[in-house]
Amino acid sequence: MASKCTKCVKVTKDGVQCFQCENIFHAKCVGVNEEVVEITRTLLNFKWYCDICLKTVSNIRLLTKTVNDNNNEIKLKVDQINAANISLKHELDIIKNMIKDNGSKLEKLDEPGSKLSVEIDHLKSELQKTWASVVGQEVKKGMQSINVEVKTVQKTLDEAQEIKEREKNIMMFNVTKGDNDRDRVKEIIKKLSSDIKDSDMKRIIRLGKRVESTNRPILIVMDNISAKELVMKSSYKLKQMSEKLSKVWIANDLTAEQRSELKSLIANAKSREAACTGGFLYRVKGPVGKWRIVSFKKLPVLKTFEALAIKLKINGTHIVLLAVYRPGSALISSLFFQELVAVLEIISLLSNNVVLAGDFNVHVEKHMDPHSVSLCEIFGNFNLVNRINEPTHELGGVIDLIITSMSFPVFDIRVLPPGVFSDHGLVQACLSIDQVIRMKKKDGSILEKHESRSFYFFGS
Repeated sequence: MASKCTKCVKVTKDGVQCFQCENIFHAKCVGVNEEVVEITRTLLNFKWYCDICLKTVSNIRLLTKTVNDNNNEIKLKVDQINAANISLKHELDIIKNMIKDNGSKLEKLDEPGSKLSVEIDHLKSELQKTWASVVGQEVKKGMQSINVEVKTVQKTLDEAQEIKEREKNIMMFNVTKGDNDRDRVKEIIKKLSSDIKDSDMKRIIRLGKRVESTNRPILIVMDNISAKELVMKSSYKLKQMSEKLSKVWIANDLTAEQRSELKSLIANAKSREAACTGGFLYRVKGPVGKWRIVSFKKLPVLKTFEALAIKLKINGTHIVLLAVYRPGSALISSLFFQELVAVLEIISLLSNNVVLAGDFNVHVEKHMDPHSVSLCEIFGNFNLVNRINEPTHELGGVIDLIITSMSFPVFDIRVLPPGVFSDHGLVQACLSIDQVIRMKKKDGSILEKHESRSFYFFGS
């Protein structure tokens, strides 16, 4: 029977199946050579895991190792208690032998009713009570320690099981109450990802007690992790759907311990940001359960120009795009150059590949103009170079610029005639980014293939 590839959702009659989740994939969709697939079909002890399940298997192995380590520690402590018991028994035997050896002497002195006889009887009684108490306390401490270790291991196992059960869940917040929650949630989820079907959503329920003034959160149990990831990756679309949905948001279904950990990290990040005097922002980033606090420099408040910075990652290459607009109606002051330097100092820390483009309203074609000289000096100090050398305005003048890192050139630069849609011309440029594609050959060696990708951007 033909099945659909979980990754590309196309029909496949002869794919590769994940041993864990039993999902079917095209061999090419998961980077497996067709010849390898044919060979592995004859191997009964070969099991293939998809990327998602492989991470899960790694986590289970780590948990198993933790449990085994804890069991070894418990066994060691039990052995220590047994050794202590043997030592105590040996000491008790020595004392009993001493009492027996001196029995004859005690009998001679043990005259009924004598003061010495009474004291000896009292001493025997105290010795028996003391040693019994010592042995009892040691055994009790050992058992308490074992119970604590067992409870710790059980708690770890329970937490791992709960995390596993919540992996496929999605929490949806701030959805207004209604009679058709299930249908409305299904409609929202399908808008986020057109690949999601009704069968991918196993359960949809509101959580918590009914409160008139509160929109209770909604739990969505997905059929598999892949379907959940499709929805989570498209969560940004909620803000674009409608005004009613602009306040709706989705998140992972976290355990109480995970929520506490995340809340603590967020509070720590806010505290560090409040105490920071260097203009840094602190945010909590990372996958579920592996969060960390990251810091980054925030752009200063600008008065002389407007700027928008975006950091991209294309084929493993980090690029920072910075768009700038300085109003031509405003006089150029020293503050403009100071603010530009402050922005470039931050941008240069983010990447070695910088593209700075926009309307500077500085006539860089006038090489003796002090403003042009200052601007070019600033670019040179940050290893940046201007790529536009022809007029960009209908009155003449090179005032719309594209500036890039010296080692990150652009090509196919065009300045279309001004006066069509604006008094500025449309400036076009193309970025070329190298990509390394690694392929495994039949003999096991790795073949590297270098390709270039081109990306066009425009401005006016």
